[in-house]
Amino acid sequence: RVYNLLCTTLDDIAGSDFVWLPAHKTEKQVGSTFKGDGTPLTLKDVKGNAEADRLPKLAVAEHRVSKAYVEQWDDLKRQAENTAMWAARAAELANSAMEFPHRDSTASRTKANLAANARRGRVAGKKPQTHLRPVQLGGHSLLSVGEGPQRKWRCRQCKTTSATWSKIAGQKCSGSASHRWAKQAMQRGLPVGVGMPGS
Repeated sequence: RVYNLLCTTLDDIAGSDFVWLPAHKTEKQVGSTFKGDGTPLTLKDVKGNAEADRLPKLAVAEHRVSKAYVEQWDDLKRQAENTAMWAARAAELANSAMEFPHRDSTASRTKANLAANARRGRVAGKKPQTHLRPVQLGGHSLLSVGEGPQRKWRCRQCKTTSATWSKIAGQKCSGSASHRWAKQAMQRGLPVGVGMPGS
């Protein structure tokens, strides 16, 4: 923006009117130092050049960011660089192991599967073992019915059926229908037989 102002101001001035001026001179060099057109340097030239140095520095100081902010920015920059280097080293170590599982993500997945199996009471690679609940402890009295794909397991008491033995073997039997009706009658305070189907 400053250059635009200068160009607009000097647009109508001929190039021959510009004279080179030696910079950063002192009063002792007045008269003994020459400008671009061969004329000796004057005291006015020296003071004018000094102002050309001083005024821009004042302008910079007016808008300059404080030293504390600059130091804080430098610290944050170093922290960001150190964090980036740490992340890069961690990624390299986690994904370039010489031995199995070679990658940290693979190892984590294996550990996660083992933990999930442990929560389910499983041994890695094996299905949980199902035990038959004894009839004396409320289990089903199972009977195999049907053949081939139509084969099922049915309880002799509650008539519950299941296509899979392991799914029904450990469940509790609700008892025969007559037992359930008798229990309901007792809960309602009725004599056994009253309130049952057919009564």
